[in-house]
Amino acid sequence: MRVLLELLRKKDVVFESGLTPEELAHVENIFTFRFPPDLRFLLNMALPVQDHFIHWRQALTSEAYRTDILRRIATGLEEMVEAGKQLHEEMGISFDGTDTALETNPFPGIPRLIPIYGRRYIPETPHEAANPVYSIFAADMIYYGFDLASYFRNEFHITLPAAFKVPDRPKITPFWGTLAT
Repeated sequence: MRVLLELLRKKDVVFESGLTPEELAHVENIFTFRFPPDLRFLLNMALPVQDHFIHWRQALTSEAYRTDILRRIATGLEEMVEAGKQLHEEMGISFDGTDTALETNPFPGIPRLIPIYGRRYIPETPHEAANPVYSIFAADMIYYGFDLASYFRNEFHITLPAAFKVPDRPKITPFWGTLAT
């Protein structure tokens, strides 16, 4: 992970000190999700804070920022629904455009997506390393990385050392893995 952080710093990604275990637990409690282990490890080592990264430490102190994060998640899902993306019937998904979308889990029954950067999200489920990263824009949902390292490679155009074992296909995650292309 240290090598990945150094490669990102060379691409001018700005980091603050990593979140403490207490801060990580507090964020997870506020948002009622659990960071996948690899993202949790990265955020513990260093917190990316520039541009479109989610500034998790700021989310601990600013209710307005927390609301903005939740609105971002809900809006991405709303765009998918409005654009006609067929969501699984058994999930019973609906979006009525009200403030209920700003609850900590606006779509119960769907595995949570955790925002990383802009319109890039990683699923909470399964709670294990090497979950794919999705890019969601309106009705389009694509794999932007088959794991966290390949996501950063693709987003920031870095060359990963051979020691990184990037998957050659994505893990199919519950619900989201059936929607992504």
